[in-house]
Amino acid sequence: MSQLDLVSVPTYLAGEAVAGERHEYVGGLVHPVPGGSNAHNQIASNGLIALGSRLRGHSCRAFNSDTKIRLRLPFQVRFYYPDVSVVCRPNPQSDAFQDEPAVIVEVASPETWRIDSGEKLEAYTTLPSLSV
Repeated sequence: MSQLDLVSVPTYLAGEAVAGERHEYVGGLVHPVPGGSNAHNQIASNGLIALGSRLRGHSCRAFNSDTKIRLRLPFQVRFYYPDVSVVCRPNPQSDAFQDEPAVIVEVASPETWRIDSGEKLEAYTTLPSLSV
């Protein structure tokens, strides 16, 4: 793929605003996000409900897999859709993503394990906002 085939961040965000399906963005390359199985969705939903319940009355909020996380890495920008995230310092309501998640949950499957435990984990661990 040549430099001319890369998608800019503004073009990606504009496309996501009207897209019928979600896409992740890695340095100008756009990848569709596959739908999860019933088991995957149940695990993610259970995590969202548990975290949301635990955070009731606190300033942090749990978000579902429709919330993108922007990662500004030294050489590229990425947008991922984690299965669940917790954000304590949210972006403005007008943004279509979050920059400072405190918690990120990815429900890995045999099909997504390589990317979830490799590429995404490596990128997520660069976020200073993550709680450890």
